[in-house]
Amino acid sequence: MFIQILAFLFVIFIIIYLKIKEIYSYWKRRNIAYVPGIFPFGSIKEPMLCRKTVGRTFWEMYREYSDEKLVGFYSPYEAMLLVRDPELSKIVHVKEFNNFADNGFVVIRDVDPMLGINPFAIKGIPEWKDIRGIHTPLQTTIKLKSMIPEMARVAGNLIKYIESKRDKPIEVKDTTRYYTNDVVASCAYGIQSDSFFENSSFNQHTMKQMFGSDYNASYAVISGLFIPFASKIFGFRTISKSAQNFFESLAKTCVQHREESGQSRSDLIQHLMSLNKKNLADNKTGFDSVEMAAHCMTFFIDGAETASIQLTFTIFELAANQNVQEKLRNEIKTAVNDVNEFDFDKLWSLQYLDMVITEI
Repeated sequence: MFIQILAFLFVIFIIIYLKIKEIYSYWKRRNIAYVPGIFPFGSIKEPMLCRKTVGRTFWEMYREYSDEKLVGFYSPYEAMLLVRDPELSKIVHVKEFNNFADNGFVVIRDVDPMLGINPFAIKGIPEWKDIRGIHTPLQTTIKLKSMIPEMARVAGNLIKYIESKRDKPIEVKDTTRYYTNDVVASCAYGIQSDSFFENSSFNQHTMKQMFGSDYNASYAVISGLFIPFASKIFGFRTISKSAQNFFESLAKTCVQHREESGQSRSDLIQHLMSLNKKNLADNKTGFDSVEMAAHCMTFFIDGAETASIQLTFTIFELAANQNVQEKLRNEIKTAVNDVNEFDFDKLWSLQYLDMVITEI
């Protein structure tokens, strides 16, 4: 009996070994440049041990194989591909989109419900189109024009903040985050927040707090990209529970205030309320508290943090290139004398500003 068990285990070992060997030789058999993998880490040992970020690892792959259009690598249990060539990337994202539509970043909705409704984490074209349809009406030219006055108002607070710190060092990333936080708070939720001079609720729920502890968030990202089943087993979630509670409370408070006061604004909250009302009138299921919170959080992540990062790098480049800074300043001064004079058309006319931001 012992010999039979031993023989059975040996056969299982051989099968597993051959399967692993088959997986880890996938790109070699196809004559495609690849990053070698080691079981059980694949090519991503450093991120899995939290020695490097996933982004840093991909960046190093991209730089190391600069002469290649495609670079193969391995997750712990399957072959994966990094597309370097812009033309091939266009084929994937445009021409053959229907064949590559399924998201490679997998989120277990039962474990991480907030991120599970984010357009960037949804799997399947039909649901992705439905979720995208909720957010795209808020990005029309008319909607953007209506946001300019609030952006200018918050910019006035930014100017006051910088003037108050005239003789002191300023952390640029924090400063740009204060600005974008307050813009989103006003334009999306109708909340007057002042992150520059008070510890506002939005300031407390920065991206660091939103994504939970470093290790939990890191493993959630790694699991979503490479080992989806691990999130369900270990409960890794990218969005922290405290952030979920915050946005659920935010959505509930805003909706309750609008319903009681009869106030109406052209913003995200009003848009979600209108959609909810329409769904109920059509005998469809309305948004629950988690879905409302998730849509609010999606707008915050996409609107606040991305813009903050863009502004931070732009300011850094302007500080490093004085001639560009002066040329841009002169263009803006020619267009307006005061930040409150900005409107959509004047902003659109600043061609050099567009070149600076897009790094042309």
